[in-house]
Amino acid sequence: VHRYMRILDSVSGIDMTNIVAITFTKKAAGELKNRLASLIDIQLDRKQKDLWLSQLPNAYISTIHGFCHRLIKKYGSVLDLDPQFVVMDGDQAMIVWNHIMDTYLLNAQLAKNEFLKQFLLHFSFAQLKQDLIRLFERRDQMGRAEDAENELLSDFMASILEDPNLKTTTHAIHLTSCLKNLFFDCFELYSEWKTEESKYDYSDLMENMLVLLGHKTIRLDLQKKFRFIMVDECQDTDDFQWEIIRLLCRDFDSLLAKDRKPDSEVEANNKDVKQQKESVLLDEDRETDVGQITGQNLFLVGDMKQSIYSFRGANPRVYASVLDKLKGSNVLYVNLNENFRTQPRVIEGINKLFQSVFNKTYPDSEPRYVRYDSLIACRQQKEGNLFFNSTSIEQEPHDMARWMLSKFKDGHSWQDMALLFRRKTRLDV
Repeated sequence: VHRYMRILDSVSGIDMTNIVAITFTKKAAGELKNRLASLIDIQLDRKQKDLWLSQLPNAYISTIHGFCHRLIKKYGSVLDLDPQFVVMDGDQAMIVWNHIMDTYLLNAQLAKNEFLKQFLLHFSFAQLKQDLIRLFERRDQMGRAEDAENELLSDFMASILEDPNLKTTTHAIHLTSCLKNLFFDCFELYSEWKTEESKYDYSDLMENMLVLLGHKTIRLDLQKKFRFIMVDECQDTDDFQWEIIRLLCRDFDSLLAKDRKPDSEVEANNKDVKQQKESVLLDEDRETDVGQITGQNLFLVGDMKQSIYSFRGANPRVYASVLDKLKGSNVLYVNLNENFRTQPRVIEGINKLFQSVFNKTYPDSEPRYVRYDSLIACRQQKEGNLFFNSTSIEQEPHDMARWMLSKFKDGHSWQDMALLFRRKTRLDV
């Protein structure tokens, strides 16, 4: 919010439609707009206040899907889309998928579909429906890159086989092929339904946005228009969302030229764009100077440790790759590891625990690997102790009992002590 305000205050000729702020949820976008309205009302004079408040409803402050929806609506004629198309949210798309899937599987049973027959010889009908739903949730990975698709299907098969080591056997590969064919048959019906109803899901928005940015004139117009781009929760972006962000940045290709092959139209076009200094700031929540930026400014906020959860199909490797490339470029990187909330003893324990958990060595293909940067405790120490001395979960209750007994012998009452547990499972111990 403060960064947005500094841009408005310090950059001449700026308009709110020149700034893009991408949030992870609609709620966060609404909160950002409300906080901006409050600061504008408090900090600015009447003339500026009226100007910015009148522009705020049209500001590009939304989720990545909302942002793409708005631009696709504007350029819909280029994409040959029904101007009255409706976008389904995740829940609505899942309801449609479940209905189409149930109908398809019923008809497949009646038609004695061979793929269905082979799969049901080894797995239950409920298992099949569960797998088709899980594949639908990861549909962005299906039908695009063959390696990614095969990896996903292989992992699925490993998760439902009694012995995961059998996932590369001829038997497992055959079942994987059956599952793949059933999914794409069902997905074709889903795609036909969307076209007939002029309804699209979030994946369609991403696909159409990439097609839109493939038009040179439109892409260059948008690159010129959006002078500042800010992305919150960047660790939760997937490959296609990040590609959209990259294509909107006029200088990003030149910034990473040493890491990429000039084999696309986009990069050829970028050679015609005047070279300008670009700053990329990776931050968590700190107010920062806009800086002496003459070109486009990209501001990313992210926490690598959160990316392991793969929210909404986000790919942890995408964020890791972005960080690796940006750190070697003209970039200001800010690591916010100062903790003002937690007591030093707790921070000490957290660092000790998570250094051993996060800093394990995983294969390059392992998406869970995240480097751990130790936290710095900035809060004044209060009385208290933190123990990490128990050698096992079985030993922990005995160590705790001895410590409590020592406090009792020192004159403390049992009523001075409280034991809090996550669950009651081990209370008897």
